[in-house]
Amino acid sequence: MTKSLAPASDPGRFNLLIDGLTWKANAGNSDSTGPVGVTAGSHKVGESQGTGGVALSEYATTTTCTNGGVSVPVGVDGSVNVAQGTSVVCVISNARKSIDLSLTKVASPSAVSVGQNVTYTEVVTNSGPGTATGVVVTDPLPAEDQFVSVSTTQGTCTGTNPISCAIGTLAPGASATITLVVKPTTSGSITNTA
Repeated sequence: MTKSLAPASDPGRFNLLIDGLTWKANAGNSDSTGPVGVTAGSHKVGESQGTGGVALSEYATTTTCTNGGVSVPVGVDGSVNVAQGTSVVCVISNARKSIDLSLTKVASPSAVSVGQNVTYTEVVTNSGPGTATGVVVTDPLPAEDQFVSVSTTQGTCTGTNPISCAIGTLAPGASATITLVVKPTTSGSITNTA
């Protein structure tokens, strides 16, 4: 049995199982159990989470098996029928589920005088289906804005220009809110894009 990860550099690690027993622990991309002798009959192939810290639920998983290049059916439960004298090769493929991050930014109030505070509320949302990791929001302030303060409901923010907020992990459906306060130093229209 062989492990295939997409992308190949994915850090996930999985235990490769045959009939509920671990034949290869912490398998990464292209790792294999090597040849395993089993008796003729039905056997279950599968996997469990290894020590990579990435849950199986973060992946779309498929299992394919072949015998001499000919497809061998795999049951929903991972069952594979092995005939006497055959060599069945199975590949368990895991593709990281995609993420769908969005950022909305609203200024309040939308019009102020020079020297008055403007609060930008920035909401970053993961619409899934995968978990977003290492989420960072960077906001380079325009020259016409003077930094006052920044806070976030998750993670930490550093800097005054640009401002960088390390949000970290966002599960599917989760969001984090960044509150940025600035003072305009000149009159006119100011555009601030994160």
